[in-house]
Amino acid sequence: MRAGVFLSAGILIATPATAQKLRRAVAAADLVVVAEVRGSVSTQAHRIHDLRVLEVLRGPANLPGIERVGVLESKRVAAHNKPVQGTVMLVSLHAFDAAASNTELPRDRGPYFTMSGHPGSAVVLDEAVEDDPRLAFTRVLISSQNGQSSRQTAEQLYEIALEGDSRVRLEAAESLSERPALGELLTTVHLSNLLGRATAETEDIQYKIALATICAERKVEAVIPTLCLSVQHVGDEGFLRALGRFARFIHEEEAAQALLPQIQRATGTTKERLIVALGATSTEGALEALLQMHRSGANKIAVEAALRAHGSPRATAAIIKKNRE
Repeated sequence: MRAGVFLSAGILIATPATAQKLRRAVAAADLVVVAEVRGSVSTQAHRIHDLRVLEVLRGPANLPGIERVGVLESKRVAAHNKPVQGTVMLVSLHAFDAAASNTELPRDRGPYFTMSGHPGSAVVLDEAVEDDPRLAFTRVLISSQNGQSSRQTAEQLYEIALEGDSRVRLEAAESLSERPALGELLTTVHLSNLLGRATAETEDIQYKIALATICAERKVEAVIPTLCLSVQHVGDEGFLRALGRFARFIHEEEAAQALLPQIQRATGTTKERLIVALGATSTEGALEALLQMHRSGANKIAVEAALRAHGSPRATAAIIKKNRE
């Protein structure tokens, strides 16, 4: 299981962090509510946003019937996430102990909370609030935290990852990848569908990698030959490096043997891209194959990119030596 978790971290760090990360904001929050932002007032140190609570999704046991909260925004700190007046929002809040802080705050505007720094902690919901996919996704997360069966959670996240709104499908896929116990509940049919969707995706590369990661962590052998079909249409370096890491994770030191037949059959740009993926396996077999290509002078630019992706001292030395000649 540890290897699967590491694979997720390694792949996702290599891609731009553009997702909202709603799941992380929800997990860290003391209070998660759907609320109407009604206005704000200022004190000497804070702006207090007045939120009328429409629904408590998760909250502290000592506030069972909470109807309104005051959200503090410090005037001394620039806030990226804050309530937007006149909207209905999904907000993830952290408790603020006004008494312990020695801060003078109006008693009639509490209880007081603060926003977090997590992207996704302040989401303006669609006009049809109950149909907003981000709210539906949050309900799945909180149901899981509240004791919903792992199988039901896995099925719900799978459906969102495969066919959900573009604003939440990546997070659903990442959730399945980050929680191995859920990923293990996916059947071969689930995995086949996810791999097929990953192969077909050519625009949202982060999403493509996240779907493929789920399958790679289950060591689905079809991942490598199937994703190699995508290389003709997708040249994103993040994807090519992910393909190499998938090969290493599934086939270990035999990763080069999994990719070399694909390289030999390919031509042109596709061949060059697969060579880069070969380097990203960071295996000894890949290095030997790349050094042989390097000596022959074939596909020079791709081979040097692959050696850089390999990252070993011998790979780096080979580039330096060739460039000096």
